[in-house]
Amino acid sequence: MIRFTIALAALLLSTSLFAHSVGEAAGLRFVYGSSPEPAITDELLNMQWIVRGLESGEPAGNLTDMSVTLSMGGKSWGPFEPEAAFGEPGLYSTAHLFAEAGTYDATLTFKLEGANETHSITLEAHIVDRADLVIE
Repeated sequence: MIRFTIALAALLLSTSLFAHSVGEAAGLRFVYGSSPEPAITDELLNMQWIVRGLESGEPAGNLTDMSVTLSMGGKSWGPFEPEAAFGEPGLYSTAHLFAEAGTYDATLTFKLEGANETHSITLEAHIVDRADLVIE
């Protein structure tokens, strides 16, 4: 039973790590992923940034002048303006329909409320080809 629990925990952790990118900037922790998951081509996705204070762990609703740029294989798209998602502090979202599978770089540029300094963080978005999930 213990081996099964450890194997299940490892599987869930590896799936979670693939589905989300995590990073830190400006004293904040960022988790980037999609809703729904997995992120697949030809499906409208809400690409979400969950932002929390590094020390406090509290949601960071104090980001201003936000923009997101996506890039892959020498191409770039944007900037897109993230919106507060579901009225939740620290949860920001942009909606996209990806035509091509692959690993995209998502760069979020922002300021902290009341400050002039611009910060940025780049995290990865893994988009799976819908055809790879079809069972015939």
